Amino acid sequence: MRCSWHCTAVMLCLIIISCREIEPSSSVQNIVGYQLNGIVMTSNGIPLDSVMVRLFYRYDYVRSTPLDTVQIYLPALGYEINVSVWRDSTQYIRTLYSGTWSTGYLPRFRWDGKDTNLIQMPSGKYFIRCIINNRIIKETPVVLDGSITAITNNNGRFTITDTNLPIGEQFDIYRSNGTFYGVYRVSSTVALEFHIQEVYAEYPTVDLQKNQVTNLAFTL
Repeated sequence: MRCSWHCTAVMLCLIIISCREIEPSSSVQNIVGYQLNGIVMTSNGIPLDSVMVRLFYRYDYVRSTPLDTVQIYLPALGYEINVSVWRDSTQYIRTLYSGTWSTGYLPRFRWDGKDTNLIQMPSGKYFIRCIINNRIIKETPVVLDGSITAITNNNGRFTITDTNLPIGEQFDIYRSNGTFYGVYRVSSTVALEFHIQEVYAEYPTVDLQKNQVTNLAFTL
């Protein structure tokens, strides 16, 4: 996990403190899966509104051969191809390719994490769906990591639900150049980065508990 500090010459008396101690809440709420309820405050205990919360996953190595080994072969011309990104079976995100394709194997389509309006999506699990002649042929799970996933309200509070916490699930991870890196499992320890104006703070180790809400206070 990296720490990024951006300072300008016009900033007056700006102090950035990262990796502060996390303060747990004493209340315990049971759920199915994982959930993080957080509050972001100043060192004086003042809640901070509109703080952007960036979510990073941490991973455990599983194996060196990919989970997805199925290649789609087109034996002839004239097939109508649609490759799109979905959050689940009902939430469409973006079309990566639509049209006909020549004969041969379809490539592995890459997604930059943005929706059809080029807005960055939250961290979480998504699917790349391949449809040939109006028939779903394949759905490949992908994990989007390091995106803004929550924003604090006027009470300084934010929530990250199980939808954005695919903990325990395995994914094929690829390098930025498209080469396969390995199969990794999402850990129950995540990392958070908070950002408001020129102030950043990083919490590289946030432990989540399965089947209960994790309540934490963060200082920015």
